[in-house]
Amino acid sequence: MPPKKEASKKGAAVGNYKVGKQLKDILPPNSKPARESVPTKLDTEPNPERVFEYEPLELFPDWPGNEQANAHDYLSGCTKDEQGNL
Repeated sequence: MPPKKEASKKGAAVGNYKVGKQLKDILPPNSKPARESVPTKLDTEPNPERVFEYEPLELFPDWPGNEQANAHDYLSGCTKDEQGNL
């Protein structure tokens, strides 16, 4: 293959140019602008009753008080070094 005489340019040309096209060039002339959404009004109240396909979890039992936790010796079986670290 013979070598290329001129390197192909990548990207847009340098200079005064506009990027993209204007909307009036893209949209057809008979297109209407998008409508703003309007919430629909119901004649009756909505039905808030819902039926679920699962059973709700049972309530957890009350936790015991802190007396039992405060009375427990958590340091049993641990040894301390000279600095007092476990």
